[in-house]
Amino acid sequence: MGINQELIFSLNNTSDFWIAEGGGNIFTQRSFNYEDGDFLQATIIVRDNGTNSLMSTSTLQVYITDLNDNNPYFVNFVNRTLTLSEDTAVSTAILDIDAMDEDSTTNAQVSCLREPR
Repeated sequence: MGINQELIFSLNNTSDFWIAEGGGNIFTQRSFNYEDGDFLQATIIVRDNGTNSLMSTSTLQVYITDLNDNNPYFVNFVNRTLTLSEDTAVSTAILDIDAMDEDSTTNAQVSCLREPR
C-alpha cells in the first residue's frame, strides 16, 4: 500500500468519543445519562497520508435513549404516624402526598396505588 492510501482518522468537536487513528472504529469515552442531554454531535475526519494531503469530513449524530434508572421518591414526606377518631367519616382525606421521578418521558410518570387488604 502506498503512502497516499494510508488513512488517518480523527474526530473534532467532541470529548465524548475517540476514534482509532488507523482503523476508523469510534469508541465511547465516558458514560451517558439522558437527563444530562439526549443529543451529541461530532465531525469525523479522514485524511490520506500523501503529499498535499486530501481529506473528507462527515457528521456523527448520536441520540441517547432514556432508561428507567432513577427511583421515584416522596416529596417533602417523612414517615408519619396518624391518630384518627373512631368516628372519622368514610372517604375523609387524611394525608396529601406527592412523589417524583428524575427520569424523563414515560419513565418519569409516577402513580400511587392502594394495595388491597
